[in-house]
Amino acid sequence: MIIKKICKICRISILNKVIFAFLLVMTPLYVLSLMMNKEGTKSVRDEISKSVTASIHFYLNAFETEISRTRVLQQELLVNKDLIKLSALGNQMTPYEKSQAILRILDQMNMIQRTGVYIDSINIYIPLIKRTLTTGLPLVPLSEEDFVVLFQSSAASPSPVIQWKKGVLSTVVNPSPLLPGHKLPQYLISVNYSFSNVEQSLLQFMNYDQGGALIVHPDWHIAKLKNMDPQNLPLMIQSVEKGGDLEHVTSWDNKFIFVSQKSNILGAVMAVFVPEQEVFGPLVMRRNWFWMLCGLSACIIIFFSFGIYRMVHSPLIVLVRAFRRVEKGELDVSIDDSRKDEFHYLFMQFNAMVRQLKFTLREVYEQRILAQRAKLKLLQSQINPHFLYNSFFILNEMVRKHNDEQLDMFTGQLGKYFQYITRNAMDHVTLETEVEHVRAYTSIQGIRFSKRVQVHFGEMPDSFKAILVPRMILQPIVENAFQHSLDQKVKNGHLYIQFVDKGEEVEIIVEDNGDVIDDDQLILLQSQVLSYNDEMESTGIFNVHRRLQLMFGDASGIELTKSQYGGLAVKIIIVPGGERSV
Repeated sequence: MIIKKICKICRISILNKVIFAFLLVMTPLYVLSLMMNKEGTKSVRDEISKSVTASIHFYLNAFETEISRTRVLQQELLVNKDLIKLSALGNQMTPYEKSQAILRILDQMNMIQRTGVYIDSINIYIPLIKRTLTTGLPLVPLSEEDFVVLFQSSAASPSPVIQWKKGVLSTVVNPSPLLPGHKLPQYLISVNYSFSNVEQSLLQFMNYDQGGALIVHPDWHIAKLKNMDPQNLPLMIQSVEKGGDLEHVTSWDNKFIFVSQKSNILGAVMAVFVPEQEVFGPLVMRRNWFWMLCGLSACIIIFFSFGIYRMVHSPLIVLVRAFRRVEKGELDVSIDDSRKDEFHYLFMQFNAMVRQLKFTLREVYEQRILAQRAKLKLLQSQINPHFLYNSFFILNEMVRKHNDEQLDMFTGQLGKYFQYITRNAMDHVTLETEVEHVRAYTSIQGIRFSKRVQVHFGEMPDSFKAILVPRMILQPIVENAFQHSLDQKVKNGHLYIQFVDKGEEVEIIVEDNGDVIDDDQLILLQSQVLSYNDEMESTGIFNVHRRLQLMFGDASGIELTKSQYGGLAVKIIIVPGGERSV
């Protein structure tokens, strides 16, 4: 039932209906298989995420613990009595006292280095004696530049670990607050971690043929790659910076997935990249079987559709094409077919139907022509005789006043007028002839209205002149303007007749500056024109509208609007390509 409604709305052919129904049945199987594949992939992702995240969590805890423990030892070293004395009174101490204090400080520094996993060296910068105590090298000259940079970098960074020189991380502590009048502390203690030591510890995550482990900080990063192009490192860092959430798994370059976790103590994110091919290898075969199933189903649908086309759709197309030819008016259609199934019966009945339809249409067509010609004659004859009464009244006045010159012109125009309207044998005339008749009519009306009304004819395009139109379509419109709009004008009455070429349409616009028509009256008149039927009185603009539609079709007719000059505008629309056979 649902398929029928959808096909009825979309007007789908029978062949498409069958294919659609087949796909509708197969789709749940495809969706189920696809969901199973996705669920398996998701399950593997989750397991990898949990496993690698646990390892990352353990590693970060150990790394953070190491940093925190070292910071505690640095704080203990910070209050070493020998260090305080050496940094405050080093110049006043004897060489022996100074050397003994340095040895004791170095012993504590070496102890801290031996207990550290990642520590490469420990430095104590003492500006007073202009020396730096370093594990492995007891005493080296003080680098004031290193001292200032280390102090400023550690003070500006919220992280306990800063990058110091190339491939070195440091944790720095100094006496705080500064002594009055001093811009720099008395000494600094820095514990340096080598990148290579940290990279070696990252090897525990290299359990695959390819992969990588990274620690990414806004100011520095440490990376260990295995069988990967180093040029991919910037993209890997960018991926980590975009998605550094706990247990977050995402694809990267269609080759790897990564799991990441953020360290709040270090202000860095650690991520491990795992090769996707090695992780999802067992699922590749299932996915391939799924696509093979899709391909096999597509082949079945194509084969089934071809069979349906040969058995059902092909003869249906022949029948539909034959109906379309009949719909266009071709009645010499016959279907020849040698098949012996149900379609043979349909084809024979179609041929019989066309023969009967051809015979019936011939009779109905002849009757329709006769009826429409009679109707047109009736509509043409229903012209308002009010003009005739006024003309004889004006003629009587001219004879009585012996106005011979104007009488001659008036009778000539009146003769042309009655000669035109009494040609009953002519159903249609050219538009040029119709316009000339209206010129004669307006000349007669000009005598009646004296100088109160002026008529303005626009230039008619040459392409309009030969168009055949029903007789008396323009004069009733002009007559309506004189009687209902301009009749009360004492002076300065104007009537405009214009011709507009719209390409496929011909427009004749008759408008005046007579009485202003309100919107309600205009809507009422237009609705009466559009709702015209045979039972209404066929006079005036209704008469013209009906005759235009009878001849040119429903796209032609009358349209009423407000005139730009203040009165009513009547637009006569003619579509020459829409003539009906009458």
